[in-house]
Amino acid sequence: MQAWEAGLTWVFVQSFVLMAGGFIAPVIRRITPRAALLGSLAGVSITFISLSPANQMFMTPVIGLVCFALILANWFGGVRYWRGVPGGLVAIAVGTVIAWLSTALGLTMAGSAPAPVMARSPIRFSVPLRGRPHVFSGFKSSAIILVTAIPFGIYDLSRRWKKCERPRRRATGSRTTSVLTETAPSSA
Repeated sequence: MQAWEAGLTWVFVQSFVLMAGGFIAPVIRRITPRAALLGSLAGVSITFISLSPANQMFMTPVIGLVCFALILANWFGGVRYWRGVPGGLVAIAVGTVIAWLSTALGLTMAGSAPAPVMARSPIRFSVPLRGRPHVFSGFKSSAIILVTAIPFGIYDLSRRWKKCERPRRRATGSRTTSVLTETAPSSA
């Protein structure tokens, strides 16, 4: 229940950052060059795309570094694998074999999941609960929530700036605030 409450609070904080940013963004767009906006978007995107796999790679270095070495050997070393099998597929297969063998032999690695366990509770129907008390009780873990929700809110805001750039180049007069505060993708 606490994880669910923390998730509700995280979404609440992130949406608040997006709503506030929707009203601040027109001023930022006016005073910031287009290249600076899109350059920061590219930097943030590459950071979020690459840091999570890098963290996972070093959480289980036996699997991660071996697979990374296989991919680097294929890409930069010119190593060809059996019958033209792609290097990524070889890395996935070798990583899977290492993980399964280490689990079968009883070796535990940091970040590895415990063995699957069958659920002991029967399937049942649960009545939905009101969300408001749960949203605000999730603020008990606000330190962790704020550290992640605010940067992700800013990242989502900067991603939506790209939506504003297309109409601006065509000079259609699309308002930045309406594009940034909408929740569904538009056909603009």
